[in-house]
Amino acid sequence: MKEQYTNSGPITADVDFDKSNVRGKTAFITGGANGIGEAYTRQLVKNGAFVLIADLDQECGTALEKELSGSVKFVKTNVTQWADQLAAFKQALASSPSGRVDIVVANAGISAADSVFLNDVEQDEPDEPRLDISKINLDGVLYTTKLALFYFRKQNAANKGPPLDQVLVLQGSLAGYLDLPGAVQYAASKYALRGMFKCLRRTELQHNIRVNFIGPWFIATKILSKDVKAALTSQNVEFATVDDAAVALLKIVSNQDVIGRALAIVPRSIAPSGYLDIAIDDYDENTLLGKLQAGVTGATHRATTFDNLHLNAKTDSYRDRRFFADFNSSRPLSPDRLTTQYTNSQIKWLGLYRQVIHIKLALTAMLLRCGNRRSVLRLPVADVTPTSYLKQLQADNQLDSHPVRESDPDQDITEANSSQSLQAMESRGPSQPPPADPDIHNPLHEPQNIFQLDQASQQQFVGESTCTAFGDRLLQCIHPQGTPASMPSGYRYVQNSAFARQLGTPAACKLPDRIRSNLLVRVATRFIGQDYHFFLQEDFLQQLDAAYNSRDMQDCDPVWACKFFVVLALGELYSTTTPTIPPHQTDSQSVPGTDYFLSAVNLLQDQFEEPTTANIETMLLFCFYSNALGRVKSAHMYSGIALRLSTSLGLHRSIDKCVSLTPVEREHRIRLWWTVYIFDRSTSSKLGQPLSIHDNDIEVELPSWETLASDARQKFSSPEHLLANIELSRITGSIMRDIYGLSSKDSHGSFVHNVRSILKKLKKWDANVAPSLRLSQGAAHRPVASLQLHFNQCIILTTRPILLHVLKTKNPFASAAVSPGESGTPPISDTARMLADSCISAARTSNSIVSQLYIENALATYGYFDAHHLFSSTLILIISAIISPNSSDSDAVQTSFYLLKTMRDNGNMAASQYYSRLAHIQWTVGRLRTRVTAKETNVANTTESNQAITTPVSFPGPPLLDTTEFENDDWSNFLVPSTAVENYDWTGLGNICVDPLDNPLLQTFLDHTDTSWDDSLGLSNEDRSYVP
Repeated sequence: MKEQYTNSGPITADVDFDKSNVRGKTAFITGGANGIGEAYTRQLVKNGAFVLIADLDQECGTALEKELSGSVKFVKTNVTQWADQLAAFKQALASSPSGRVDIVVANAGISAADSVFLNDVEQDEPDEPRLDISKINLDGVLYTTKLALFYFRKQNAANKGPPLDQVLVLQGSLAGYLDLPGAVQYAASKYALRGMFKCLRRTELQHNIRVNFIGPWFIATKILSKDVKAALTSQNVEFATVDDAAVALLKIVSNQDVIGRALAIVPRSIAPSGYLDIAIDDYDENTLLGKLQAGVTGATHRATTFDNLHLNAKTDSYRDRRFFADFNSSRPLSPDRLTTQYTNSQIKWLGLYRQVIHIKLALTAMLLRCGNRRSVLRLPVADVTPTSYLKQLQADNQLDSHPVRESDPDQDITEANSSQSLQAMESRGPSQPPPADPDIHNPLHEPQNIFQLDQASQQQFVGESTCTAFGDRLLQCIHPQGTPASMPSGYRYVQNSAFARQLGTPAACKLPDRIRSNLLVRVATRFIGQDYHFFLQEDFLQQLDAAYNSRDMQDCDPVWACKFFVVLALGELYSTTTPTIPPHQTDSQSVPGTDYFLSAVNLLQDQFEEPTTANIETMLLFCFYSNALGRVKSAHMYSGIALRLSTSLGLHRSIDKCVSLTPVEREHRIRLWWTVYIFDRSTSSKLGQPLSIHDNDIEVELPSWETLASDARQKFSSPEHLLANIELSRITGSIMRDIYGLSSKDSHGSFVHNVRSILKKLKKWDANVAPSLRLSQGAAHRPVASLQLHFNQCIILTTRPILLHVLKTKNPFASAAVSPGESGTPPISDTARMLADSCISAARTSNSIVSQLYIENALATYGYFDAHHLFSSTLILIISAIISPNSSDSDAVQTSFYLLKTMRDNGNMAASQYYSRLAHIQWTVGRLRTRVTAKETNVANTTESNQAITTPVSFPGPPLLDTTEFENDDWSNFLVPSTAVENYDWTGLGNICVDPLDNPLLQTFLDHTDTSWDDSLGLSNEDRSYVP
C-alpha cells in the first residue's frame, strides 16, 4: 500500500473484482439495520465478513442479527452519544473472530424538514432550530471517524505481520456536490463529510488506512418520506438502488488500490453498474485550485510528519512561519521539497535540540533557586528556522561517526567541587564503573512496624516506599529512644457521606422471617463455607440475633447489613426448594436471591480511605454472587477491590507480634487474605486477565490451627481444605503466566518445559493432599467435588493447547480431503499423545463428577462454577470425539447438553451462554461430518468433492434458542466417520479416570529433563493461544 496519497485516476466500475479479500474481516457499520446500511451488511456477510451493526432501530437490528446468526452482532446505538458508539466499537472488537476491526462504514444519517430553513415570519422571534440532522449526519460521523482512526492506528502499531488493509468509508451524498434547495443542514453535513474525506485520505495512508467516500443519488429508503418519494416520482426522477450501493462498497473494501476515491450511486440509466467514480475531487496542477492545493498539501504533509516525531505545533513557531512563506510564494511547495529542506538526520536532531533547550532551562532554574547565579547555563540562540544550528550541532558532535562526549565544556558547572568530581570520574575511564561497596545494606529492609492506627483506631498498612514510612525511619535513625515503635498515621482527608455512594439505609430494609433467615444462612455456609473463609460465622450469627432481637434495622451496622443480605442471596441461590421457571425466561430476576442482592447493593458503601476486614468480606461475597448473575466481569472487579482493600490493610504481609491482635483476629486476617488470593486467581483465569498480585509480593503465613487454643479453634474450620485450594490457586497463577501470559509467546522452545513444570506441581499436590479431600469411587462429597473439579481444571488449562495441536495435526475434516495416494497427516509424537490423553482424562473425570453431583441432588443448579466446569470439560470431550469417535465421550457430551439445558431452563445465566456456544460448535461439526460422508460415498466425483472440501465454507448458525427446531435437533450428529481416522489408535478411550495423572508414561515424562521430549512436539505459538 502507498504511504502517500496521489491521484491514481478514476476507478472503472464495470470491471469485475476479487471479492475474496473480504472473507474473514470484521466490519463496523453505523445505521446498518435498514436501508443502504442493511444492504451493506448483507453484502459483506454474503462474502464472508462479520458485521457489527450500530443502530438505534432495535426491531430491525435484532431481526437482522437473528436472520444472519453467527455473522452479525447488533448493538443498539445512538450515534450522537459518544459513550454509545465507544461501547459498540468495543463490542465489535470483542465479537470479532480476528480480534480487530478492518472496515468502518460511517453510514448513519437522516433527512427531515429543516428547521433552519423553515421560518414563520408572523412570530415575534424565531424558535430555536433543531439541529438533529447535523448532530446525526456530522457529529455522529465525527465520533465514528475518531473511533476508526484510533483503533486502526492502534492495530497498525501493534501489527507484527503483513501490512493491514484497513478501510474507512464515509457515507455522504451527492448533496455534497449539488445544490439542494431547502435542505440547509443536510447539504451542510454532506459537504462537511466530503471535506473530512479529502483531508483524511492524505493523512491516514501512513497508518495503513484507506479512506473513501460514497455519495448516493436519491434511493427509495426510509430516509425519504412518502411525500418526498411521491414528489420525486411525479417529476420522473429515477432512483438508484441499495444493491448497487452495496456492490460499490464491496468494490472499495475488496480492492486495496481504491484509495481516496468518491463513488456516486446513480440510476442504471446513467451508469450500467449503478455506480461510478465522481472524479472531481482532484484538481489539475496548472489551475489555481491545483496550485493552492499543492501548497496546502506540502505544509500539511510536513506537519503530519513532524507530529509523528512528537513535536508540538503550538511550540514550534518555525513551522507556522514556514507554512505561510511557502503558501505565499509564487511556486507552491510540493511534498517532495520537505526532504530537501530538512533531511532525516536534521529532523532527528531537531528533537534533540529541543530536549537540550528544556534540560538547560530546568538546570538553570534549579541553580537560580539555590542562589547560584554564576553557573547559569548559556542557551544558544537559533535563527528563525533552526537549520544553521542543526548543522552546527551535527558538526560539533560528529553525528555520523562519533558519540556525544559527556564533558562538553559549554555544559561544565564552574564550582570547584563539581570540577573535581568530573575529574575523578574521567580518571576512572569512560567504561569503568564506580567500585561496589559490599558493606552497604538497604536500611529499609531492617525490622520496622508497617502498621499504623487510622482515625478509627484501625490497623492500616504503610508500605516501605511511602514518604510517611521514610519519615518514621528518619526519626528513628536520629532519635531511636524517643521515637515510638508505632506512631499514629496523622492521615487526614475530607469526609462526607456522599463519598460512600450508599443508596439506601438499613432502616429501609425489611428483614425476612427469622426462621427463613437462619435456614438460608446455614445453606450458604454449608455450600461454600468449607471452600473459602468469608467471615467468622459465630460473630456473624451473634449480630444476626441482635438484629432480630431489636426487631428493627434502624441501629444496624450498614456494612454488616449489606453482608447479611448477600449471604441471604447465596442461601436462596443454593436452596433446593426454589421452583423451576419456564424455559428461556432467563433474566436477572429469575436468579434466586436477586431481591436480597439488590437490597445489599443499596447498602454497599465505598470505604476506601479507612477500609476494614468487613468491607473485604462484603466484596468477596459480592464477587461470588455476581458470577451467578452472569456478571463475571463485575465479579472480577469486586475481587480486585477486595484485593486492593486487603493490601491497604496489609493482609498480604506478616503481622508483627507487637501488633495488638488476638490469635482469632490474626487467623481471621490470614484466612481472609488467602480467600482473596484464591478469588483473584479464579476470576483472572476465567476471564484471561493478568494476575493482580504476584507471589513474591506476599509474605503472610498460611492458615493454621497451631497458634489457636482449643476454644478458638471452634471458630474456624479445618485449614486442610483451604490450604489445598491455596496451592491450586498458586499453580493457576503459574499456568496464567507460563502458558497463557504474554511472556510465554517468546518462550523460545520452553513451552513443553513449562507444561512439565506445572504438571509436576499438580502431581505433587495430588500426592500430598489429605485423604479426607480425595474423591472416592462412591458418593461425591460437595466440598471435595469442588476441589477435585478445580484440580482437573488446572490440568485442562495446562494441556489443552497440546490437545489443540493434536486436533490440528489429525483433523479428520482436513484429512478427509486428501485424495487416495497422497501422503497423510504427519504422525503424532508420544509426548503430544500422552499430554493430550491427560487433558482428556481430566475432562472425563470432571464430567463424571458433575454428573454424580446431579444424581445426588448436590449440583449447584444456579451456580456459576459447576456450569463452567461442565462447559470446559465438554469442549475437550468434543475434541476427543472428533479425533477418535467413541461412544463413551459421545454419551458424556450428550449428558453435558442435558445438564446445561436443565440449568439453563432453571435460570442459570452461565449455563445459557455455554449451552448456546456448545450448540454452535456441534452444529458446525455435524455439518462438516455430512460433507465428509458425502465425499466418502461419492467416489466418482472425487475431484469436485476435494475442491468442495478444501474450499473454506461458512454454515448458517444453529437454530434459534427459542425455536422448536433447536430443541428437536439431533445433537449427537457430530461424530466423524471412523475411516477418516483409521490410522489413529488412541488407547484407553471410554474409561472414566479418577486420577488423570496416573499414567506411567506421564510419570516418566515428568521425571525426565531431556529436551528431546520437547523437540518432538513441534508446537507453534498459535497452538498456545487458546485463551482460558
